[in-house]
Amino acid sequence: MNFSEIIAHGARYFDNKNALVYQDKCYTYPELNALIDNLAGYLNEVGIIPGDRVALYLPNCPQWIAVYYAIIRIGAESVCVSSAYKQDEISDHQQSRGYEDGPWKGPGPALLMAADF
Repeated sequence: MNFSEIIAHGARYFDNKNALVYQDKCYTYPELNALIDNLAGYLNEVGIIPGDRVALYLPNCPQWIAVYYAIIRIGAESVCVSSAYKQDEISDHQQSRGYEDGPWKGPGPALLMAADF
């Protein structure tokens, strides 16, 4: 069982309970689990497989949590990138470490940004 199964477990046992509250939006365990499943499917569609590293570049928001859990649900590794970085800083960071741009295969982690969702 990996860490993301906590949400799936919650969806089975806490049907109407809130798993996540952000500003005026509440996500129940089943809603959050479905979002994670959908995002995990997307990651698989674009070629992310277990063992891949995926850089996560999102601000603190519900999507960050859902994407993080989706990454680990498929067995990939999340590499968190500060949302305080500007685009040119991200580019410099990518180039210095050999990252690919976008959620594709490469020697470094794929980079997922808010625009990808």
